[in-house]
Amino acid sequence: PFTSGPVYIGACMCFLFVLGLFLVNGRMRVWIIIATLLSIFLSWGRHMSWFSDLFFDYVPMFNKFRNPSMWLTITCLMVPTLGILGLNKILMDREAAKKFLITKPQFNFRNINLFKSPITLLQFVFIIVGGTTFFFVLFGSSSFDFIASSDTQLREKGWPIDALRADRANLLRMDSIRSFIFILLMFGLIWGFLKDKIHKNVLILGIAILVVVDIWWIDTRYMNEDSYTSKTDYRNQFKPNQADLAILNDKDPNYRVYNLTVGNPFTDAMTSYHHKSVGGYNAAKLIRYQDLIEKHISRGEMRVFNMLNTKYFIVGDSNNDNKPTVQANPDALGNAWFVQNIKWVADADSEMQALGIFDPGSQVVIDERYHNYMDGLNLNFDPEATITLTEFAPNRLVYECDVKGEEQFVVFSEIYYEGGGSDWESSINGEKKNHIRVNYVLRGMRVPPGQSEIVFEFKPPSYFVGEKVSMAASILLVLFMLSTFAYSLKKKDPELEEVVAETEGD
Repeated sequence: PFTSGPVYIGACMCFLFVLGLFLVNGRMRVWIIIATLLSIFLSWGRHMSWFSDLFFDYVPMFNKFRNPSMWLTITCLMVPTLGILGLNKILMDREAAKKFLITKPQFNFRNINLFKSPITLLQFVFIIVGGTTFFFVLFGSSSFDFIASSDTQLREKGWPIDALRADRANLLRMDSIRSFIFILLMFGLIWGFLKDKIHKNVLILGIAILVVVDIWWIDTRYMNEDSYTSKTDYRNQFKPNQADLAILNDKDPNYRVYNLTVGNPFTDAMTSYHHKSVGGYNAAKLIRYQDLIEKHISRGEMRVFNMLNTKYFIVGDSNNDNKPTVQANPDALGNAWFVQNIKWVADADSEMQALGIFDPGSQVVIDERYHNYMDGLNLNFDPEATITLTEFAPNRLVYECDVKGEEQFVVFSEIYYEGGGSDWESSINGEKKNHIRVNYVLRGMRVPPGQSEIVFEFKPPSYFVGEKVSMAASILLVLFMLSTFAYSLKKKDPELEEVVAETEGD
């Protein structure tokens, strides 16, 4: 439902697909049918859970798909492929297609009064596809209840639900009529070509126009004139408001902002255009950060905002038409800080719970599983120790650290991410050092006495290996295409050789 529109292949393509089922033979038809059915079944997700769960639990990487409906991409490729292959059969050999589709009756329905004579294959395909749409023209309104899950809320808001359901039934009926007309025109074009009434080029042009109009018509429901805007209006969307300008006056870029004026801060991307945001939107959400959102951030837990370095809040000014205004947070802890003591917890649940009752400026919450990392550390807090972020990029962070006394422990206000391995590599003065997860989502690290440079770099092995595999595959593909082209040039045409031999004989 949240995709805001259906996956639409087109009535014309569905007609050609069913026609292709009869025209295309051999392994080509088999694997296309299998791929089509498999992609449709998998796209149903929880509506065919026994099938979907089987793949989800046992097929590698299957659980990485965001949404089951993504499988319909395969359907959208397979249906036109088989349809075009079938159409190609008709275009390449009209006489054979004529015998198979319209001359030789394929189905005999003499026992059914509706059919007084045997049905040809082309007529049968039209009856199957066109008849399905015509069924919904006649009986669609009585086949479904047209009840939506949102009707209760709409009724409470005063919507006329009965009229709304009648509109839904009418939409089904009108779209069924529309689809039936397209299928009828497709049938007429192919019938005319096979009866030698129209030229091949007219058939190709006619089918192209029908397919384009069919899909374009539906597309304009979701992308039309209202979907476009002028360059000026588009650019105006990104103009900072008074609250943004006030925050941007802070020349220190190392802070985060939480915007409470946008409805849901975690479906808003505009704040991230101007600032480093605690909110924002990403389709691939980190589970731990989502936990933090649900358990603490959405409840306004200031301890968590402080450890996330939330220096500014954008809120509505109740005295000024709720216009965005800025509230500074003097307790934001910055990019990194030294802690005085450790609070050990048994597991992730305890770690999450502790975030609501600890002082993030002086205390760090660590899971028991990291005890070995902390062995030998006598945490004697050094009040004169300093740490500063000197370089910031999405894949590289550099800190300058100066510890006067003994070894210290630093908390970094950056999300801990392990990925497929140690994707974030950390080093001190060029020597690789490990870091651990603290405060449920952040990074923590032991820092030796003296001056040091701490570097975090994002180097996922999967990316670099995948890049090499991708390059090798691209090279092999190019070589395969070149060799195929070269082979086609060298391959001799038997018909041409026969003509040359006859010429030489003369």
